[in-house]
Order: sequence, then structure tokens, then C-alpha cells
Amino acid sequence: MSKSNVYSKYEYEYTINLGDATYANVCFNDGNGNWDSAGGNNYRFYAGEYKYTNGKLTKLD
Repeated sequence: MSKSNVYSKYEYEYTINLGDATYANVCFNDGNGNWDSAGGNNYRFYAGEYKYTNGKLTKLD
């Protein structure tokens, strides 16, 4: 992830190129070996812009 230059309210951003796929399954790591994988289900990102906060995905309008 990189520092966000687009959204002043959000510190970091990351772009996923879905190509021909309809979604991406994602899990997060804090750099210390701790994973957040939504209880083993991973997070599903569809096309669009989302915010991730404390284990919750919210689609941005």
C-alpha cells in the first residue's frame, strides 16, 4: 500500500487491476506476521472503490 494522494480522509490506498475477473479475494498482514482474513473467508473486492476499516469493507460512492 502507498500513502493516499487521492483521499484526504484515508491514509493509504492500493489499486487492484481485476483484468477480466469480477472480483479479488484479499487478506491483510500487518507486517508482523498477523493476518486478517475475515475469519478465513478473505475479503472480496468487486470493481469500484472501497474503504477497509477494522475488518469491515464499505463501498465508496
